[in-house]
Amino acid sequence: IHVLKDILSPENFNKIHNGEISDIEANIIMGHNRMPSKGPVTMENSHPFIGCNGKFSLIHNGTENLTEGEFLKAKGHNIMGQTDSEVILHMFEELLETEGYNIIFAVQKLSQIVHVREYGSILIQTKAGDIWGFGASLAIVKDSNGIYISSDLHGMAGLFDGKRKYNYEMGDNTIFNLTKDGIK
Repeated sequence: IHVLKDILSPENFNKIHNGEISDIEANIIMGHNRMPSKGPVTMENSHPFIGCNGKFSLIHNGTENLTEGEFLKAKGHNIMGQTDSEVILHMFEELLETEGYNIIFAVQKLSQIVHVREYGSILIQTKAGDIWGFGASLAIVKDSNGIYISSDLHGMAGLFDGKRKYNYEMGDNTIFNLTKDGIK
């Protein structure tokens, strides 16, 4: 998993990092524009977050009120920032261990613990190239160029000029798995 992040606006990010972006060869690209609700705008609080074992990355839209951070730090998790989003990733890693590394059960348990609110979502990318996620009002658009996921359809305004082939709108906390073969 290759991470390229900064604390710039999307427009300035593209200007500054265009060369680096062009050099990345990837089938999956996750992007996030942070509008902070908890913790200052710093690199440590910027998305995506990478898990301790380097096998998972996470982006999250929403505000949670989690208290598990200190517990997870005591268990050896390397939490660097002050966001609930980073805590959610480490909760997921802890659930994976508890659930015998069964990703389906870990995602299901996480969706029961973290109740994302309107326009909230959680996307977890595996090193193997799958995306797992859940949220409220998720929009997934598939066209000839790829599959795009957003917290809501407005997040993709202007990207498709009305030429969408498929549009999925997920209900609250609907769990999905996106693979190279499609959405399950």
